[in-house]
Parts: sequence; C-alpha cells; structure tokens
Amino acid sequence: MMKFIKKYGLAILVLLLFFIFSVYFLLLTSSHKSNIESNKCNVAGIKVRGDLVNYIPKSDLSPTNGQLNVDETASEDIYQAIKTANEDPNIKVVLLDIDSRGGSGVAAKEIESTLKSLGKPRVAFIREYAESGAYWLSTGASIIFASDISSIGKIGVNASYLDVIQRNIQDGYTYHSITTGKYKDLGDPNKPITKEDENLLKSHISFAYNDFIKTVSQNRNIKEDKVKSIADGSSFYGGEALKLGLIDRLGNMDDVTKYIETSYLNNKANVCWLLK
Repeated sequence: MMKFIKKYGLAILVLLLFFIFSVYFLLLTSSHKSNIESNKCNVAGIKVRGDLVNYIPKSDLSPTNGQLNVDETASEDIYQAIKTANEDPNIKVVLLDIDSRGGSGVAAKEIESTLKSLGKPRVAFIREYAESGAYWLSTGASIIFASDISSIGKIGVNASYLDVIQRNIQDGYTYHSITTGKYKDLGDPNKPITKEDENLLKSHISFAYNDFIKTVSQNRNIKEDKVKSIADGSSFYGGEALKLGLIDRLGNMDDVTKYIETSYLNNKANVCWLLK
C-alpha cells in the first residue's frame, strides 16, 4: 500500500484537488442559479416595435416557424400583457420600451386607456421613435423618458391613399360603382374621389385628430390650445419635446432603470419581458 502511495501519490493528489475544485465550482454555480431563480421579477417589460395593429394576421406569420415576417405589434397582445402584469402581486412597475412610428389609432387608444387603468406605476422609454399612434399610447404612462435625439410627436391623423385610376385606364379597366349606399365604396383606390368624398373623409379624421389632441392634453397636463399649436404632424427631437412638455426626462435605459429602482422599488429592478 505504501509503495502504491509513493508511486502514485502525486497523481492521487492532483485527482483529489481536481475533485475538490469541481465540487466547489458546482456548488458555486448551483448557488448562483438558485439566487437568480429566487429573485422574482418586480418589473414587467413590454416592447412596442414597428407598426401598431389591432391583431397579427396569419399572413404576417412564417408558415415554417410561426414567427413574424413583418415589424409590427398588436394592441390585443399588449392589452393582455398589461392585464397579466396588473394581476401579478410581484410586479410593481410596468415598463414600456417603445420604438415605433405609429399605425392604427384604435390600437393606440386601446393601449393608452389600458395603461391608465393599471393600478401600478407605468414608465415609458422611447428609443428612436414614438410618433403618431406610438406617441399617443406613450401618454398613458406615468412618466416618459427619451433620448435627446429621439423623434417624438407627429400628432395628427392620416387618411391619404394612392389611386390607380390612370393605370386602370391604360390597362383597359373600367370601374363600375354598384352600391346600396352613396359612400359605401368611399376610399376605393379604383374610384375617382369627389369633393363630397373628400369632405366626409376629412370629417372622419378630424374626429380622431381632436380625440388625439384631447388625450395628449389630459395625460400630459397641457392646455388643448397649446397642443393644437404643435399638432401639425411634425415630430420633435427629445430636447424639444421636453421643453414642450411632451416627455418628462432625457436619458437612456440605465437612467430609466435607476429611476424605477429609487422611485418605486427601493430595490434592484428585475425585468420580465412579457412581450418582446
């Protein structure tokens, strides 16, 4: 036995040290993993990306993996994510990470009103864009952060479209309007638009435009006349938007995280992304 130890002593010592180190490493890794799992999320993150739509049509999904083929976010998904966050007692704050140039006014209004009904702080962080409907929904947040060069605003409503009448004529097509209502085919790109059609479309978008202005005025505590004076469809850099009262602070995601931790949590922010 002594001969065996003398002959293989060094090898045994190396194996023993390797075993001890391996056990220590496994225990350290296990402990770290346990700490991560024990840290429950206290912030619900929701990303708003691309075009705002009410729902994701099947045609926008890849037939092979079910992933989106286009850059868009559905209000029905954000609505459900907000409701989930509201029902989770561990979630103390909802964080919206926004980079969108807008889209459906109905989708924007649904998200904005759902945010306001949330009984928890709502923080919005604007990356490059929060224009049109994306800015509309951001006003439902308790506080809005943005970069000093983010593009913000574009308060307005658009109903423009491209008609194909001349092309149809060249191709030998003739449009026949057969409807049971005078305006049933209103906005059809194959039909010449009349002055009456144009006036009706303008009245429709004026209603949405006024709703947009009223929402910004109420949520941002800005007089309606002031909102109207800047609601010409143009966008503003973050620094300009801050002076106009459209946002609250300039900063990056680190600044947002620090604000959440000091203002709402008194603890480290652990974000669970409910909608990526």
